[in-house]
Amino acid sequence: MLRSLRLPLLSLLLLTGLGAVSSPAAAARPLTLGFFDGFSPGGEAGAVRLGEAQALGSGVARVLVFWSQVAPPVQATGFRATDPGAPQYNWTATDAAVRDAEARGLRVILSITSAPRWAEGPRRPPGAAAGTWRPSAEALGDFATAAARRYSGRYPDPGRAGATLPSVRYWQVWNEPNLSDHLSP
Repeated sequence: MLRSLRLPLLSLLLLTGLGAVSSPAAAARPLTLGFFDGFSPGGEAGAVRLGEAQALGSGVARVLVFWSQVAPPVQATGFRATDPGAPQYNWTATDAAVRDAEARGLRVILSITSAPRWAEGPRRPPGAAAGTWRPSAEALGDFATAAARRYSGRYPDPGRAGATLPSVRYWQVWNEPNLSDHLSP
């Protein structure tokens, strides 16, 4: 009896398995390999890392945007934080990383981290890492607005005449905000 059931059961399992593998729904949602190793955007090291991600078959690269490095060290009078073209901002490294990722066919997740000192809460304790202490939600919102406008796909690329900066669809604020190394308290 068992012997007579083996062939039909094996055939049924095989057909079921083939159906699952070749279903249009499964083909429409392939696994996307992402990449992140904590590198700073732009520069030769960033280009090497993005090249490695591409070679490994990644479809996504997470790029850190250090708010404290893009924003001015002091919030000057007249600074319009929601304006991506404000002269106090320095987007050079982020622009380069986003351009490089796009050129390699990688989708970008921009990950905003590290508040400038003027956007942190008062009385940062000595044990709290710079850029992590009670960042102002309003200031973060202003910076995120500027970043979203800059990487909307419609913002003129200052490095390429007549071109626009690539569009970024995926965003993250703070890496592991549950850890005080990234956000405190």
